[in-house]
Amino acid sequence: MAKPIALTIAYAILFPTLATAAACTDGLVYCGFNLLRRGDYKAEIIAELERVEGPSEDEYDIYHGLFKCGEGGHGWIRYISHCDRFCNDGGAGKDDYC
Repeated sequence: MAKPIALTIAYAILFPTLATAAACTDGLVYCGFNLLRRGDYKAEIIAELERVEGPSEDEYDIYHGLFKCGEGGHGWIRYISHCDRFCNDGGAGKDDYC
């Protein structure tokens, strides 16, 4: 019989996606910083900012941009707007806002 620790390690190696963070919730609007908390969205945020504004890796734009989840497919994001002052967390199940 296999030891539980050996099985745990085997599952972690074979199924790494089970340990990753959750995708954003389709239909909700997120601040960039909340997308980064949920998962590895930095490359997608940068690509989306480049699509609408040209090349940019400005940390403020990354953290304080607003993005809608689910535009183009489950977990995908679409840039909505830039928050001039700050982007605010709307709370669980609610849209973030400027």
